[in-house]
Amino acid sequence: SHFEHFHMSVAMRELLLCFVVAGRADWLATTVDNRSSAEELATKIRARLADTKQELENVHLEDIRSFYWWDGQVQEEPEVRATIDSQVPFEALLEILQAEHPYEVPMIISRVDDEEQISRDEGKYLAATAYLNDTASEEAAELAKELVKVRYVACAQVGPVEGAERDQLLTLKTTAASKEQIQVDFGGLKFNWMPIRGNKPYLDWVTENVKIRSHASEL
Repeated sequence: SHFEHFHMSVAMRELLLCFVVAGRADWLATTVDNRSSAEELATKIRARLADTKQELENVHLEDIRSFYWWDGQVQEEPEVRATIDSQVPFEALLEILQAEHPYEVPMIISRVDDEEQISRDEGKYLAATAYLNDTASEEAAELAKELVKVRYVACAQVGPVEGAERDQLLTLKTTAASKEQIQVDFGGLKFNWMPIRGNKPYLDWVTENVKIRSHASEL
């Protein structure tokens, strides 16, 4: 099957460690227009942190295609996802990113690991990844577009898996309330789910752009 979980390369497993498990360092993920913008943003963050004698441990950049709901239709944009790993607490990184980010409403997210936070409002938002084995980029893009079109997710992103020419990684952001309908209607995919926190304007946008369907006839 195109959507069976496949054996990842060692490099990709190491990269996705930031998304799947909690580590000693805090981390966040954001997106920008291109690699130049990502590098400029990282430079600004490092400059701000230097004043407090703190630093970024790593900034990993990935070229992706992003699909999201805007102006009543699905939009598509090429973007670069930057995953920032640092000892700096998430809230401090978030404050810097919001001040320096070129987008008016950027995506700035991280994993929620604290059970108390998950049980409160921060448990309302989820990110998920699914590996698309032996799948062309256009086929993966159509799947991402469909998830946004039916409003099950606010945004979906696809990009190639490092070292695997025919494999794609699908990433989505949605609400916890939408998880069940995604699993029912896209049950052929094996999703890895995680609760996320982020900047309030982005999370509010996610809430506004995800719809919970009571019946398939609503689609």
